[in-house]
Amino acid sequence: MKKQDPTNWHMIFWICLGVILKRLIQVGAGIALLVVALTLLIGNKAEASVMDCDSVSKLSDTQVYNVYKSYERGAKDDLGYTLAAIAWRESSLGKYRVNPTTSDYGLYHINFKTIKRIDKLDYYPAIQAAQEVVWDDDEGARYALTTLKWNLNHFKSDWRKAIAMYNGGKKWREKASYAADIAIKVRILRTCLPKGVKV
Repeated sequence: MKKQDPTNWHMIFWICLGVILKRLIQVGAGIALLVVALTLLIGNKAEASVMDCDSVSKLSDTQVYNVYKSYERGAKDDLGYTLAAIAWRESSLGKYRVNPTTSDYGLYHINFKTIKRIDKLDYYPAIQAAQEVVWDDDEGARYALTTLKWNLNHFKSDWRKAIAMYNGGKKWREKASYAADIAIKVRILRTCLPKGVKV
């Protein structure tokens, strides 16, 4: 039996609670119900944080190293947590560095077409660059950050659209769930990682 990802239940809880609170306010349900709802909200948030941090505590030493290095690589562009979350989603922080089905490579799963486009490479030089990206995470970060910055500029700093385009390219409208997952991972990393760790 497949284990459910606790972050999905967490997101469903927040959406349902928001709908309930909105309805209570519309029907004038009174302060008592609002206080009860807020108490449940705060209690669930604390429980969810423990569950979220549990997923971070299960990362291997290599995966944690890749989180911090990804953060460092993206921090100067204010994309540190974003880059770390992408690495987590795309390659499981370095565990799966090649997706032959989609032609994605490295820690950040840089697409072969992206490598060709950014560096204006012909086919065979692009193959060589893709092979290098599999293990050269600094080079992979360069491609990822170039793509993210272009997307952010294109969408006038709309972070969710930029993230959706990172995964979906021209089909970015179909990738709202991807952007939502990256947003959840960013929040988990911000909440659960010790601050000030040098790698």
